[in-house]
Amino acid sequence: MLNRPDRSNSIGYYTSHVLSPWIQVGVLLVVTMWGLIFVAVHELLIVLDSIQIVVIRYWIFSFIFLLLLLCQPDLRPNFTRKDWGLYVLAGILAVPGAQFPIVYGQRFLAPPLVSLIAGLTPVMAICLAKIFLAEKLSRFQFMGCLVALAGSLSIILVSSSDGTATTNSNPAMAALALISPLSWAGYMIFIRRVSTRHRALTSTGTAMILGTFSTAPFWKHGASGVTNLEVSHLLWLLYLAIGGTLLTYWIYFRVIAEIGANRAATFMFVVPLVALFWSWLILGYVPSIPAILGGVVVLTGVAMTQKTNSA
Repeated sequence: MLNRPDRSNSIGYYTSHVLSPWIQVGVLLVVTMWGLIFVAVHELLIVLDSIQIVVIRYWIFSFIFLLLLLCQPDLRPNFTRKDWGLYVLAGILAVPGAQFPIVYGQRFLAPPLVSLIAGLTPVMAICLAKIFLAEKLSRFQFMGCLVALAGSLSIILVSSSDGTATTNSNPAMAALALISPLSWAGYMIFIRRVSTRHRALTSTGTAMILGTFSTAPFWKHGASGVTNLEVSHLLWLLYLAIGGTLLTYWIYFRVIAEIGANRAATFMFVVPLVALFWSWLILGYVPSIPAILGGVVVLTGVAMTQKTNSA
């Protein structure tokens, strides 16, 4: 007789292999909205500088999340003093550390190319984990790191001839965007040490609020840009703060709760493709062949770093 998989526990079997319809919708919404973030930033850079975009976006997010904490007591943080210190460091890495460089870098890179640079976070995370946490890094994963970094450097070098009408040609300044995935990877390592003791949305929201507070010295400069905005720009800002941050995180953590962080992370490889679609649809952007090849190299390298030894 042919051996067949044991499906006696049919619910568990199908749940582990087939995503439920609402999970599929959730994943689609997350990658769609995250891909649109890069186009939103592109449009706002026409009227605001990078500091203003980050400051306004995250102060709006923080205000709404604080209101949410007032309405939802179960989301309120209950941290130890040591936890608060880690959350402060995580917030600084997540907001000014990760957001300022990537938004500034978008002055010199087309939106889909910036999304590829942001996608280097897993590569940076395993490198930091190897250095500071002594976690194992296989030779295959190490090669993946080198491949991904080589691809990102090629993207930066071709950026001088592959941009939109509003991007400037300056590979050296574009390279500053590499600070963002490194900083975000540091945030992930910090948050991983404490998030297991608290709800994911509480941990993320608290870190973002604390990181936003660290931008207070730039508040006056950030707020000054609001007076120059048209309705379309205000809508893009609200999208960044609510649709691209608060709502997507809420959906993403619901998805993680159902299918696990590792499986959810695999869908994030689609974000650069979605960013490319939005850039073509809204901006009329078509990447050059070198940019496409560089993107393939980056995604291949990142995928290699996620390869783990199977039993």
